[in-house]
Amino acid sequence: MRSLTRLAAAWLVCGLAGWACAADAPPKGAPPDTPEDKLPASYYAEMARVKSKFGRHAEAIELFKTAIAKEKDTGRRADHIEHYARALARAGRGEAAAEQLVSAIDQAKDTHAKRMLLGSLAAHYESIKQYDKAAAAYEKLIAATDDPWRKQSARRRLLRLYQRGGKTDAIIAELQKKVAADPKDAASLRQLAELYHDLKRDNANALACYEKLAQLVPDDLNVLKRLADLYAGAKQTDKVLALCEKLAKADPRHRASHCERAIRTLARAGKKDQIGPWAKRMTDDKAGDPHACTRLADLYIGLGMTKEALAVCDTAIAKSQSASQKEFCQLQKARVARQAKDDQTAEVILRDLVANATSKAVQIRAKSELQRLQRARDRGSRRRRDPQKEK
Repeated sequence: MRSLTRLAAAWLVCGLAGWACAADAPPKGAPPDTPEDKLPASYYAEMARVKSKFGRHAEAIELFKTAIAKEKDTGRRADHIEHYARALARAGRGEAAAEQLVSAIDQAKDTHAKRMLLGSLAAHYESIKQYDKAAAAYEKLIAATDDPWRKQSARRRLLRLYQRGGKTDAIIAELQKKVAADPKDAASLRQLAELYHDLKRDNANALACYEKLAQLVPDDLNVLKRLADLYAGAKQTDKVLALCEKLAKADPRHRASHCERAIRTLARAGKKDQIGPWAKRMTDDKAGDPHACTRLADLYIGLGMTKEALAVCDTAIAKSQSASQKEFCQLQKARVARQAKDDQTAEVILRDLVANATSKAVQIRAKSELQRLQRARDRGSRRRRDPQKEK
């Protein structure tokens, strides 16, 4: 027992010594015997990250200062400042970290660097529970961002912040006053709509806000999609279809998704007989691309329309431009055939794929499907022979 204790202690000492060496070791690729004044900023930044990782924050802070002073590229400099602020925060200097980020934002001339720093500042204020300052930083980030996806991501973080700070109702009241004073204030109306929809789960008020917003920004695809979802929830089928039509024309790249929304809406409304034209548009979206066809086949299977699903699988196989695409579509057809109780067709396709598929992944999946089919067939045979023993 004593020897085991000594061994564990030795292992711990060696481990700690190894960590200490790792913290002091220069980054890989550092040129040997290079004078300090000629070392690049990236060298100091990497050394600072290592020191910070091992809890040596005071050393990391000094190294980050050197990296920031040496760095000439605005984007990389913003990255160093962001890590410098984190090191200050880890050292218990939260206010100093915020001051550094604010100063860097004021001095930033590069738009991308400014957005990076604003995001870091907002997250930092949120971490030290200064929610008002964090909200102001998020609002500046939203205003400074042009990319729709990044803007939406920042809005979601702002909504989460309101929820964490317990200020949802107060913000809603404030936004209602702004919208009442200026009905064309699209930014406030959007924020109000998102608060109703994402946090309050008040679809009626969210729908009213999004309808007004769609009149102010008629070409905003995100607003139209959200409005279509709300109309679908309210079972306003005709309005959903009208929006799907508009979206399919305005956003041809994602036409298949908009057609799929229309098909699901019609199915929920019990209007399967009207699905045909939308299905045709969905599969004609990109000639030579079978993915829309396989999506439609999955959709048909979910609706219990196996005959239509099989026809769509044939279309997907015909549109395939490579052997792997074709084999994937054939595997899909085998599954649909099983859903349609046509085990004979499924077995023929699966055996062919097991024997001849060029894709190893398709071959393995086909083999698994074939074994499943055979087990189901064996269970059926046992039931017919001795129904009392089978449950």
